[in-house]
Amino acid sequence: MPRIRLLLFGVVMFGAIGFAFFSAEAFLPLSLSDVRHQPAEIIGLPLTAGTLAWTAGAWIPEREAHRRSRRSLAGLGLGLLALGIACIAAILTPATPLLVAVAGWMFAGLGMGIAYSTAALVILESVPAEPRHLVSVRGLGYRFDA
Repeated sequence: MPRIRLLLFGVVMFGAIGFAFFSAEAFLPLSLSDVRHQPAEIIGLPLTAGTLAWTAGAWIPEREAHRRSRRSLAGLGLGLLALGIACIAAILTPATPLLVAVAGWMFAGLGMGIAYSTAALVILESVPAEPRHLVSVRGLGYRFDA
């Protein structure tokens, strides 16, 4: 795949997964408080679990880079993110245990860590070596300095 297409793929993936994750993250506390009538302590559990899982997920691409392709890592991250968002949608049903929200948001956080880091690596690798130190994705919270 030519570099410009990889760069475009990385930027689009970066934005799309960010939109999906943060949209669902805004929905999660709202659904737990307004639909399930849970206190703040319970609402914070899945959010904390997702944060810890994101941290673990960001570590995986660095460790697996020499064994797996960027495409497989991105697919794994997107799959976990989709599974997590589906679990969050399922908590709207009163019969669904609240533990599903914690587990689901852990999957989403793990997937986000894997996919977000992989997209950042795709962006960096697709930029020519000379101006690589100038690559910045400020609006999404990253700055890459070589």
